[in-house]
Amino acid sequence: MRELAQIIRAERLALRDRLRADRRRVLEELRAAARSERLAARAEWQRRLRDARQEGRGEVERLRAELAAERAKQSAEWKIERGARADRSAHALAQRQQSDEEVRALIPRELAPLFDRVARSIRGEPAQTRAEAFLRHAERHPAQAFEVVEPRAHERIETVRGELAQATRAAAMGETTSSYAAKRAARIERMRAKAARLASAAEGAHARARGIADAIPMGQPILVGHHSQRRHERDLERMRRSFSASVELAGDAKALARRADRAEQNPAISSDDPD
Repeated sequence: MRELAQIIRAERLALRDRLRADRRRVLEELRAAARSERLAARAEWQRRLRDARQEGRGEVERLRAELAAERAKQSAEWKIERGARADRSAHALAQRQQSDEEVRALIPRELAPLFDRVARSIRGEPAQTRAEAFLRHAERHPAQAFEVVEPRAHERIETVRGELAQATRAAAMGETTSSYAAKRAARIERMRAKAARLASAAEGAHARARGIADAIPMGQPILVGHHSQRRHERDLERMRRSFSASVELAGDAKALARRADRAEQNPAISSDDPD
């Protein structure tokens, strides 16, 4: 469960980076639109000034036309700035007040059943979205997430607990159990538990690498000489190491799981087997 909490934390940080990148992109688009509108307003102002300075007008009429053009320019700039602020506020509010469907699209599919249970209690805040708030909840309550992500492992844990309770009752009643079978089952269970830990670590490394990759725009080259060059190179190296670790850990987990399967199906007879 501790490893699962670490994986969820990596997912939350990667999601935060993606949302920040999306917010930067939207803000840049809004700024570009505002710049375009300001240029259009400036062109209109210059046109009206030229019209005001045409020959044949009196001094008073010319001054009045220039004043009207200046007031129209100021009004247009004020409307553009107010619209840009409203668009930025609307985007920030939409990120905080995400719908259930938007949250499901952002979180890992494995955690969707848990979100369905606690969706009513998840609220967005100025500093975090609903999706981030849910991942933080899952990170702080790994037992709930574990039941959803690893239902078979959870069932196996409950089965082992039941067997332990039954063995304790049997020992209290004077019954004896085979130490050989217990040692064999314990060894197989240790291998399966270690394989599960390695698989979880592989998923965590893959999630970290995917979070770094999602924060880099697709096809973005290293801008040599730019202030972002060193950060870009560090991100690529971290992503490479995380992907390599994910592949290696996944291979070790599969190999150990196969060993556990072979040990469980092994029909060989041991000298310490009382049966």
